Amino acid sequence: MKKQYYKNGYTLVELMITMVAASILILIVAMILVMAFQSWRINNAYADLRRDSALAFYMMARDVRESSYDGLDDTIDGSLEAVSAVNSNITTYTQNGDTLVCETGLVIPENVQAFRALKTNDGVRLTLELTNGVFGIVITNEVFVNTRN
Repeated sequence: MKKQYYKNGYTLVELMITMVAASILILIVAMILVMAFQSWRINNAYADLRRDSALAFYMMARDVRESSYDGLDDTIDGSLEAVSAVNSNITTYTQNGDTLVCETGLVIPENVQAFRALKTNDGVRLTLELTNGVFGIVITNEVFVNTRN
């Protein structure tokens, strides 16, 4: 009588092939997650720069609109001074290194590359360049604020 052998388990070769296939699959999923996270971080940095510039323009535009046309400085890089036509308060925005400050407090805490206020016939053209050195993002925004009604 012959003895019959039954195959009850996996061979070593089958286990190794399964482990290699699972490792490759896990590596692919991990790479996709790393790329998605990096993209998310870049998009957040870009959104932070856009939000900072929008806030700065909002504050400066409000002060420029309140000022008289004669109460505005001529073209000055890195500075804007507006004298309120309502109560004669002077509001000054100044670039200090990579920050934009106002005497009432900090407007943009970092990333300011350039700030320019150009007085024109009808108002002020504000230009703000912000950079994020970690991701190499540079944005430049311009806003024209009309001072005459």
